[in-house]
Amino acid sequence: MEAKYNRNNIFMTVMTLVYQLMLLNILFLVFSMPIVTIGASSRALAGCIRDLLRGELSHEFKSFLYYFKGKFKTSTLSFLLLLLGYCIVVINLTNVQSLGYLLGMIQLPVIIQLLVSHMMLSYVVLEWDLKTLKSLKLAWILGNRNIIKIIGATGLMYVILKLSLNIPVILIFFYMPITSIIQYYFCYPTILKVKGDNS
Repeated sequence: MEAKYNRNNIFMTVMTLVYQLMLLNILFLVFSMPIVTIGASSRALAGCIRDLLRGELSHEFKSFLYYFKGKFKTSTLSFLLLLLGYCIVVINLTNVQSLGYLLGMIQLPVIIQLLVSHMMLSYVVLEWDLKTLKSLKLAWILGNRNIIKIIGATGLMYVILKLSLNIPVILIFFYMPITSIIQYYFCYPTILKVKGDNS
């Protein structure tokens, strides 16, 4: 009888986790519909995933809304500046023949630096009360301290994206929370270490 109870308990725990991840992904998609709010939505998702992994998430919608509203300006402006950087790189890469081979190759380190900053940004804005440019600078510094892990996390996210393209249910309901969990395990320890060193 107790073995059956344990199996039911594990099943309910797994189903609760699946429900929470689905709900967080739907919230992220809805709150990101105006493209400019993707930064605030990313911060909200990062905060909810952090709370979920710590066992502190009880009200998904209220928590998401709380993190979405908090530091809205900083997270939105930071994301828009990163988006501008990505757009410049894409424009440069589409005109690579007119730029020349050397200038085209310079875009690779720029992409890596944008990616490094992007991966750390949600947790930097979540943990520190900084202005937009200081948040970007700190995300860039911490990302470069952790560059090998971030490249590994990006590779893992890419593999999950490729798999989820074959299984659209994963893409629609689970992709963003899964990537946020990967960010948590690959990026958040660096932030905790820096916060611990500064206190």
